Amino acid sequence: LNNSNLNGYHNLINCSLAIKLCELLNVKKINIYDAINSFVNLPHRMEKVFSSKEILIINDSKATNGESAAAALSSYKNIFWIAGGISKEDGIGNAINKMQEVKHIILIGKSKQKFKKQITNKNFKIPISESKNLTNAIDIIFEKISKFKNEKKTILFSPAASSFDEFKNFEDRGNQFKKIIKTKLQSEDLIC
Repeated sequence: LNNSNLNGYHNLINCSLAIKLCELLNVKKINIYDAINSFVNLPHRMEKVFSSKEILIINDSKATNGESAAAALSSYKNIFWIAGGISKEDGIGNAINKMQEVKHIILIGKSKQKFKKQITNKNFKIPISESKNLTNAIDIIFEKISKFKNEKKTILFSPAASSFDEFKNFEDRGNQFKKIIKTKLQSEDLIC
């Protein structure tokens, strides 16, 4: 497969199943691979917002639980992760087991304290910042990533929580994220 929109083990499984099903239906291999290699994610689902040699920015606002965020966390490297909102019952959930590539965590929303407690109880040495809102979280992230030289960094907005504390829904939350990122990238003092 040659499609950066299909990062992660979960997408490899999905593609393998789709290929097998298409083969059983006698779809030509060239058509199968053309379809997979031209696939574009739906908005807010590991959606690539920006990519350069230095930074990859992903909008995964649809990740309203820990399991969904875990899939995104296991799909990228050198992650600066924005998480939070209204926590599900299990809090950060399975995302806690997929934080090997996380360099810094910025917590937003009503779940800030719950998520911070879950992460610190696991004794991770990952720095955690708390933010008053999404705009502030993005400001914090850009400040933090400037200290990581010679590595491509991933800004991952994968909240592991629902959006209703500050937003209408996950679409509104994702659209706000993209709008803030666009404004940030257009600022004169930012070089990516």
